[in-house]
This record gives sequence, C-alpha cells and structure tokens, in this order.
Amino acid sequence: MRSTRKIPRAVPWTSEEWVAYYRRNARGLLRLPWERGAELSDAHKDVLSASLQDFQLGESSEGLQLLARAEAHARAAADPAYVDAIRCFIGEEQRHAATLARFLAAAGVPPREHTRLDSAFRWFRHRVGFEWFLRILVAAEMIGKVYYRAVLRASDSALLRGICTQLLRDEVRHLRFHFERLAQLRRHQPAWKQRMTNRLYWCFYRGTALAVWLRHHRAFRAGGVHFQSYWAQCRTEWRAMEWRTDADNYLFPTIRCRPPVSVCNAATSAETEACAIS
Repeated sequence: MRSTRKIPRAVPWTSEEWVAYYRRNARGLLRLPWERGAELSDAHKDVLSASLQDFQLGESSEGLQLLARAEAHARAAADPAYVDAIRCFIGEEQRHAATLARFLAAAGVPPREHTRLDSAFRWFRHRVGFEWFLRILVAAEMIGKVYYRAVLRASDSALLRGICTQLLRDEVRHLRFHFERLAQLRRHQPAWKQRMTNRLYWCFYRGTALAVWLRHHRAFRAGGVHFQSYWAQCRTEWRAMEWRTDADNYLFPTIRCRPPVSVCNAATSAETEACAIS
C-alpha cells in the first residue's frame, strides 16, 4: 500500500537571514596552520599544482556582472536585501581565491591569469540572464565540491586539508543559497519551460563535468576518485540540485517573521549539512 505521509516542505531563508549567516560565517572560520607552510611533497605538488591554479582562478572574480543582475532582480522582486546577500557571497568567493593564492605562494607555485575553461565560463556568464547566471555558478560549485573532497583525501599537507575543509563547508551553504533563489525563480514558470530548462542544463552540466575531468583527472585519481566514482558523485550532486530547486518542495509565505539568528551554526560538516532547511 502506498504511503500517504507527506514530505514536509522547507521554508527558504530570507535575504536578511542569508546576510546574517554570511556575517556569522566570516567570524567563525577554521584556524588554518599557516605557520607550518605548504608541506606539499614533490609528488603531490606535481599532481595538484596545476588544478589548484585553475580552481584558484575560478574562485577569483570581482563579481560585477553577478551584482548587476542581482540588483535588477532585487528591484523586480522587491527584495533589496538580496543585493547585500550577493555581496556577501562574492566576498566569500574572493576569500576562497585569496586563501588558495596564499597557499600556492607558500608552495612556490605562481597563480594563473587565465585558462580556456575559465575564459569560456566567464564568456558564457556575461551573455545569459540572471537564472542561467546562477545555474552556471551552481554547476561550478557542485563540481567544486567533488574536487575539493578529492584533494582533501589526496593531500599530505595539513594546511591544504584545512583549506579544503573550510571551502567545502562554505560551498554547502553557497549551493543552498542559490538553490533557494532558483526555486523562487521557477515558482511561476510553466511546466514546459521548466522541462526544457532542465534538459538544456543537464547537457551543460554534463559537458562541464566531462571537461573538468579531462583537465584534472590526475588530481581526482590522487584522491582515489576514478571516472566512475567521479561521475556518480556528479550525478548525486545533480539529483540534490533537482530536488532543492523544485518550487513544490518549498513553502513561500507572503509574510515571514524572522527567526533567531542562531537558526543554524556556521560550523557545518563539509560532507553534510548539520541542520535541515528551516
């Protein structure tokens, strides 16, 4: 007999709550052992340096295009605090870039100024609307989670392992932040448009994941992630994205009372969220 138990729907955070979260998170970062130096063996340096250069470049952006689109969206949605939340998100991405750049410098590895894959991402982002801009960011964040988990397992550097742990903690919340907004954007879209978007996005995501594997397979394999495992993890991230961007899985009240700031601790696990969507 089919169960009639309903799955409770989540209530997305307000933009004000996201601003509060980002500010708490900035005060609760992990302590990284910079005094120990990079401690990267020659073997691991050979395998990881090039991919870390690429991901450092991918994290570095002034965010001007995203901010401009967010401002237009916030005006249309009568949600001015969303602009502040996006500024906080951009700030965290820039912190990621600065942290990775500092690690590369400690390891004696210069940063990269451009790559073909990063240039393609930036070119595409500048030519799409707000929803697809977020989707491109989400694809990069989902694949980034798989990458940083692999590097965390591969590295013999306490500093790099700490950096990956912090980045993974941040990425979990970044994805939730964007998922909730995408769900709101899809609320009033017709079903045919949602299906078409999902199919196009799956092609984009699959192509991006394949390009990342071809470029960084040595780093993934160093972390024990071979292609089948990599692809399975990317699919897992995709399924989570599908559920969390489905507007039917959320409650969107017209008026909300702001809950206490302690609704969730910033120190969540890198692998799973310690608290459910409130």
